[in-house]
This record gives sequence, structure tokens and C-alpha cells, in this order.
Amino acid sequence: MYSAEDRAGAFLDNLKSPYMLALRERAEWVVATFEDMDISQLDTVTKRLFHAWTTEFQAVQIEVGTELFP
Repeated sequence: MYSAEDRAGAFLDNLKSPYMLALRERAEWVVATFEDMDISQLDTVTKRLFHAWTTEFQAVQIEVGTELFP
């Protein structure tokens, strides 16, 4: 048997915060965008994103027209 402690109300309130609602929206976008991809496709997207993000912090020229999502 489980019961809520005194601090449960604050925890539940945090689940309705603007930050958590925005996080939920982002999670829904991730699912909608990637749910039909297999592991190989997800690996390709991850590598492309990682390459794009790391080159932002390095003096490397990004190839113009490269798609991040196949």
C-alpha cells in the first residue's frame, strides 16, 4: 500500500509547471519524428546532429546543403 507524503503536493505542482509542459511537448515531438525509424536510421541522425553541433564549436567548415534528417 502506498500513500503520499506531505511533500507530494509540491511534486505534483511541478509536473504542471511551464517547464514540464514544454518538456512534454518536446518529448511528443521526438516520438512523432523518430518513432518509425529503426536503430540504423537513428544512428545516422544522431551522427549527423553530433557532427553539426561539434562543428559549431570548431573552426571547421560545414558542407552546405547537408540534411540532418534523412
